[in-house]
Amino acid sequence: MRDKLVNGELDAAHVLYGLIYGVQMGLGGPKKDMAILMNLNHNGQAFTLSQQALRQGRDGRRFAEQR
Repeated sequence: MRDKLVNGELDAAHVLYGLIYGVQMGLGGPKKDMAILMNLNHNGQAFTLSQQALRQGRDGRRFAEQR
């Protein structure tokens, strides 16, 4: 996605928040001016469990303990 944005193959894309800053600063590739036109979410990614897992008593804490 980053390469297509930098090369001009894409005019816009839905990407992770940090990608735009990385391209703007030239991290991991050529530096290119970028603009954030709409921010849908800023570091609010989440893992969502099914109702079935909840009914079985498997919540996020139990999954973390199994690691």
